[in-house]
Amino acid sequence: MRLQIRPKEQLECLYAYTNNKNIKIRGGNFWYKYPLHLLLLNMKHKRGKQYYHVAIPKFILSREDAKLFNDSMIDAYIPISNKLVEEIWILSRDLDNWKSVLRPLFYNRKIRDLLNKKENLSVF
Repeated sequence: MRLQIRPKEQLECLYAYTNNKNIKIRGGNFWYKYPLHLLLLNMKHKRGKQYYHVAIPKFILSREDAKLFNDSMIDAYIPISNKLVEEIWILSRDLDNWKSVLRPLFYNRKIRDLLNKKENLSVF
């Protein structure tokens, strides 16, 4: 399962912040070309504001920004706002695993509910 964010389609760009550089991130429909978006690592509080702590794949950066970094993934922060879309990506096998784990909980609840209804009916 991956937690990711991306800029909204209507947005032209937004900025992410590293320790000493600002990175311009494109918005728009650009994101539909790639299965890998901005990987959400954590949420942080800095200087009274909330930020997403993200890993940014270098290939989505402009050429100018990409030249500033040696690594293929960049550790950065983006202010939490309504300009972003939060996404949860899950593989079908992971979904099947979750369903198998959760099924007994719901199955047992249904049985309990049925037994409770019968007990309540027998009182009358």
